[in-house]
Amino acid sequence: MADFPPPDVLRRRYEQHMGFNLQDEAAKPLLKPYPNGEGGRRYYQDAAIRAVLEKVARTARSGEPPRALLALATGAGKTFIAVNLLKRIADAGQLKPRPVRLRP
Repeated sequence: MADFPPPDVLRRRYEQHMGFNLQDEAAKPLLKPYPNGEGGRRYYQDAAIRAVLEKVARTARSGEPPRALLALATGAGKTFIAVNLLKRIADAGQLKPRPVRLRP
């Protein structure tokens, strides 16, 4: 490799490898910035958040249900990851409220 590829080539390679387009509606949360900037997470928390958002975008293309399971050690920040996932999905306008059913 003589030169580093330009951003549009890198983006195209990423999209081909992941199986979705970053312009897809389901990929919008991937492009949203974190609310507290980039320094508020550990590297593995960031990797987990990105992996879940990528899986959701892939399943939207294939028609599978958007599900992911995270298994991390105690104290690794599963709640922090879940909150950040929901925040990024909400910021992308994809968090839809569900009606609450009250029992009589």
